[in-house]
Amino acid sequence: MFIMSSAKKLAAVLVVSAALHIGSGAAQAAPKQIDCREIKAVQAVNLDCAELPAVNPRGQKELNVQETRLIYPEVACGVTARSAFRKLQKDIQLLINRAAQRVGLSPALVGAVARAESGGNPSAVSPAGAVGVMQLMPATAAGLGVNPYDPEQNIYGGAQYLRFQVDRFGGDITKALAAYNAGPGAVEKYGGLPPYKETREFVARVMMFAGR
Repeated sequence: MFIMSSAKKLAAVLVVSAALHIGSGAAQAAPKQIDCREIKAVQAVNLDCAELPAVNPRGQKELNVQETRLIYPEVACGVTARSAFRKLQKDIQLLINRAAQRVGLSPALVGAVARAESGGNPSAVSPAGAVGVMQLMPATAAGLGVNPYDPEQNIYGGAQYLRFQVDRFGGDITKALAAYNAGPGAVEKYGGLPPYKETREFVARVMMFAGR
């Protein structure tokens, strides 16, 4: 069983999967084989995962392919975009399962938060500066002692933070999710779910994804 433990490997897969910019019109076409020459040819293309299933639902900023290749020059060749994308999502799910087990939460709940926050996209960056799969703010990540740019640490840090909120609010999942999104202070101030549209939509989305 292969579990990716660094942003380097996951980002490499993401570049390959996003480079072809798969859309609905390409869904019926046979997967295209990528080689190094084709990867070099898309250096000027911005990664846009909006057309890939379950990725980038909130329009987070994406790394530019050229920037990614400079950071990760060993981008893998010889894999198809679709298979690369499926592998990326499988590896993310394995990391979610592991993190959920470590903190004593349901993988379905942690996975639902990841899906609502970033669609499972390890390179997602929000306008506010939240990073990665679990959309950790750098200050929050520092307090948790994790590197938010490493997918494995990002997911574990997010799971830890969610666990803290569950414990803080006596096992109340709704309050814990609201605290994850808006901060525990806001939940305490309003005695429950804050009257923020974004927070209310986030909680509803996570509960739906988790089947609650």
